[in-house]
Amino acid sequence: STTVKPTRMSFNQLLTAWSKSTEPQAAQRAEDILYHMKRVSTLDGYADMKPNTVSYNTVITAWGKNGELDSARRANNILKQAIDQEENDGIECIDAIMFNIVADAYAKTSSNKAHLKSRAVLNRQISLYASGHKRCKPDVYSFSSVLGSCASLTGSRKERLQAFDVARHTFGDMRESGAEPNHVTYGTMLKACARLLPDGKERRRYTREYFEMACENGCVGDMVMRRIQDAASPDQYNEMMKGLTRSNLPQEWTHAVPYNDKKKRRRSNGKTGKRN
Repeated sequence: STTVKPTRMSFNQLLTAWSKSTEPQAAQRAEDILYHMKRVSTLDGYADMKPNTVSYNTVITAWGKNGELDSARRANNILKQAIDQEENDGIECIDAIMFNIVADAYAKTSSNKAHLKSRAVLNRQISLYASGHKRCKPDVYSFSSVLGSCASLTGSRKERLQAFDVARHTFGDMRESGAEPNHVTYGTMLKACARLLPDGKERRRYTREYFEMACENGCVGDMVMRRIQDAASPDQYNEMMKGLTRSNLPQEWTHAVPYNDKKKRRRSNGKTGKRN
């Protein structure tokens, strides 16, 4: 009877329930349902059961939140299936959110190759967008996952320097794409300076460069102020602050910072000021 025929919406609701579940096998259950939808959609009269953007996004989310490398790989595999379906059927299926979740899933792992995996996801996203898949246009979150993964790397001096190079080029690609760096972006780049670069000329150069860009774009929020103290030497910090403290930053330095971040900075006043 058509009155009890399952719909794609009902399956998507089931996928959402498994995606939100805390059961250990929840992601696998969601993936099994996705494959069932694919099988059913090949039957006569059931073509409308084929997974759509919501279906794929939900299963990718289920795998992406686990923080394990294998789970990130599973999320990436589902993304590849969504890409294949769109390219084979010619019907829009992929979007930027899918790529962002997978890139972030890799970034959350403890792998010392996480930043390279995240960057590979971003590379494919950029390529697909350039080839006409307009819904997967990279946004600030697409680039931020790669930057955050680079900045969090722990490894040898060589690995840290290579990760900084990935972060630096990703930041450049972000600006060229038209995605506007925000207060988190600049804070992350300053974190990368502090964690990945040894004390010396290069660290001073990039610390100054990213802080001055944050100032010029009104993005000096709580995160930027915390990270600049980590990245800069006391002398460089005091020089760049020009006698200012966290409590009297000029409006042109902070105008693009969300209100809640400004509140955090005000609560921090009195705890940190000029460095000696």
